[in-house]
Amino acid sequence: MTLEAVHIDADVLFQFMTYALCFEKEEVCSILLGVAPTPTSAHVTGTFFALRRDKRRDRVEIHPEQLSEAMVVAESQGKGVIGWAHSHPNITVFPSHVDLATQLNLQKYTDPNFFGLVLSCFDGGKETQKLQVICFQTIQAYDEPPKQLEIPLIILPSPNLSESALLPLATHIINMLYKEEKDGYSNAIQSDAGSVPINSTVYTQHLVQLMDRLGGPILAFLNDRHERNLREIAQYSRSG
Repeated sequence: MTLEAVHIDADVLFQFMTYALCFEKEEVCSILLGVAPTPTSAHVTGTFFALRRDKRRDRVEIHPEQLSEAMVVAESQGKGVIGWAHSHPNITVFPSHVDLATQLNLQKYTDPNFFGLVLSCFDGGKETQKLQVICFQTIQAYDEPPKQLEIPLIILPSPNLSESALLPLATHIINMLYKEEKDGYSNAIQSDAGSVPINSTVYTQHLVQLMDRLGGPILAFLNDRHERNLREIAQYSRSG
């Protein structure tokens, strides 16, 4: 049966948006976890941040074993791998021909209801920035090029930023990006031992940038959130 609607929890979308906004010049990718309440609908309740094998402005690839790891995580939570998401920095939200081909293969070899999300970010003028998200599948008639089929995306409200959203922001994303840098450095020096000095310098520079772009802002956000919680607790105590 054809997929008719996708629901996504707001805090899950918030996690991916935060991840995407960390990189203005690189695409990021995430594997979506959830359930299928009916044969024609899907509900995204979690996300698995995938390590990137290739990261460019207009392309992102993940390690093949990441999908297997995501399936193990999903199964342990009573969920399944139901979709994938990636960002489009500085370009429109519409899937590229590569996205459509990737999506078509996923529908063929995983699940016909498997779907994709694209988040467009940093697309606008100096004074206007906008975020756009689209949910899609790929359809292909005989002997014709693949085409986009847009699926209605329904964002379900999350009254509070839950622990499931805070924890990946504070730890998992940073640890994952650190591992990407570490793996890239290890691969570089193994392929060319003479490049150790220059690669070590680049590696150190990237780690400093990582902490500057992510560690500091996330820590400030968590501190602000903690202070807000303390104010709310004090207010409730006085009213009680």
